[in-house]
Amino acid sequence: MLTRAIKKAIAHARLVPRAFALVWSASPALTLATISLLVIQGVLPALVVWLSKDVIDAVVALLRSGVTDVVAQESWRSAFALSASMAALLLGIEISRAAYDWVRAAHGRYVAAAVSDLIHAQSICLDLAFYDSADHFDRLHRARDDAQYRPLLLIENLGSLVQHGITLIALSVLLLPYGLMLSVALVVSTLPALLLVLWYAAGQHRLHRSITTRERSSWYATWLMTSNEPAAEIRILGLGPQLRRAFMRIRSAVNHQYIGLETRKALGDMLASGCAVAVAGLCLLWMLSRVSRGSATLGDVALFYQAFSQGQKLMRTLLSNLGQTYQNVLFLGNLFEYLDLKPAIRTTTPVSTEAQHVSDSVLPHTVESSQPTALSVRFENVFFRYQGSDRNSLNGLSMDIPAGQIVAVVGTNGAGKSTLLKLLCRLYDVQGGRVMVDDRDVRDWPLEKLRESMSVLMQSPTQFNATVAENVAVGALQTAQGAAAHRATSAGRPESTILDAAIADGQLAAAIAAAGATALVSRLPDGTNTMLGRWFAGGVNLSGGETQRIALARAFVRPAPILILDEPTSAMDPWADADWMQRFRALAAGRTVLLITHRLATARQAHCIYVLQHGKVVEAGSHEALLEHGGAYAQSWRHQYG
Repeated sequence: MLTRAIKKAIAHARLVPRAFALVWSASPALTLATISLLVIQGVLPALVVWLSKDVIDAVVALLRSGVTDVVAQESWRSAFALSASMAALLLGIEISRAAYDWVRAAHGRYVAAAVSDLIHAQSICLDLAFYDSADHFDRLHRARDDAQYRPLLLIENLGSLVQHGITLIALSVLLLPYGLMLSVALVVSTLPALLLVLWYAAGQHRLHRSITTRERSSWYATWLMTSNEPAAEIRILGLGPQLRRAFMRIRSAVNHQYIGLETRKALGDMLASGCAVAVAGLCLLWMLSRVSRGSATLGDVALFYQAFSQGQKLMRTLLSNLGQTYQNVLFLGNLFEYLDLKPAIRTTTPVSTEAQHVSDSVLPHTVESSQPTALSVRFENVFFRYQGSDRNSLNGLSMDIPAGQIVAVVGTNGAGKSTLLKLLCRLYDVQGGRVMVDDRDVRDWPLEKLRESMSVLMQSPTQFNATVAENVAVGALQTAQGAAAHRATSAGRPESTILDAAIADGQLAAAIAAAGATALVSRLPDGTNTMLGRWFAGGVNLSGGETQRIALARAFVRPAPILILDEPTSAMDPWADADWMQRFRALAAGRTVLLITHRLATARQAHCIYVLQHGKVVEAGSHEALLEHGGAYAQSWRHQYG
């Protein structure tokens, strides 16, 4: 088992330079300060031990001298100088320790922020398919769990190895005049501790990986009991006591495993300490025998005792540092394992010259852009299956949406309607067939440009915990200069806001009016500056229909040639639905529209309606043509509207 642990440690040693690069990038100045202070703290203790022999011998010489003797005066001066030097070294140790604590605290903040940024960057660039896998969430949990402080701990452990290694080498040199065997005994006395730290580090890492799913389960139970979203149902269903029991059951099982590991470590620690004390006692008896024979002085005994006892402590500390280094390397493997995941849908996909020309010519770049040119959309014999599913969501689906036309897609739950949205936005890639935009495969478009060409209204749109104005403005396509100008004039925004988005007041008012949300916003405490959500002070929660209104305004301000609406009226009452229908044509004007809906009255607004069943198109045509055909659409219409 020990051999396996050593081999594993060597294999993971390649992560050390990468961890150092991460820590260095967070703050080069603080990294240098940390290294310098560690070296200083390594040298000073050895100098204290070295001076201690001379101080004791000077004191003994002083006691043997006469008070008025000239030799005594020299002894006094020597003892005073050595004592002053000793005091200066001890003061230096305390100052360097305090400075190191400050540097460590400051450096830790920078490293934690840098690692969080890496995890966030990776999370937002990974494909949506990663979120379909429980294994992905296990990896993400392990990466986030300890990653914020493990890189800095690793560098600190390596620094401590250097610091204590310097001190230990110096102490070993001090022991050499008394015989090589003392240095050998110092090393041998700590071998049991070496075995223990390697075993414990490997055991902790294995345990941490084995309980990842349980840890996530306990976190989920906590979220259910403490979050706003499920609070109503938790109370109505009376799930609180059950969730509490589940949480305590999971934590009890995890704690039992940890306590078992710590118990075995404690027993091993007692055995290792006993071995070290026995060896130290034998060596001390040997030194006392030398004093009795007159071959050593009291200063020699004092130096030996300090050097050997401190050497043993340093060896134990070194081994502990080694174990912690090994452990942190293993845990950093979790972080780098996550950071090394590669998305299948790459943002750097090579783009043909022709596709680049089209993207530059038809896609808007600023909020002030004129009405965009509509683009055609086509699905050609598309096949797609979600990871872990035993059936295809789309089975050879073909569909044509001419530029500037409104096409509605209807069908039962699970027919594949929302999958069309995800493939068109290239959140997933097709597994067969092609999705075409303006007669070009979406995989040939720059990913950012492709998504800029689309304005999407989700079935359950996100209500950002930010102001109404910012919730609307994030829909606009902003230039870097526009964002910078907004940052320069955003002093009046709430401190809790996280969105860096703004549009002209007139454009904001027009979008809110077009979405039929003017009355809604006027009722809010601070109008467009009202915080939405309950995460921050002064926040207001909107209903589902009201949230869809704000999302509709967000869709209005995005000058995109393709508009995708997924169940846009699902949360609206009949009166709001009728009002929305009147505004829909204004929103759709000049755009290519894909309308996904269960409400056939909404689908009736389309130029063409596609009916999906089991991932295939079973009917297509206008509302009147489908009613005349008498198929599935006509039956559903009669069922809904008589």
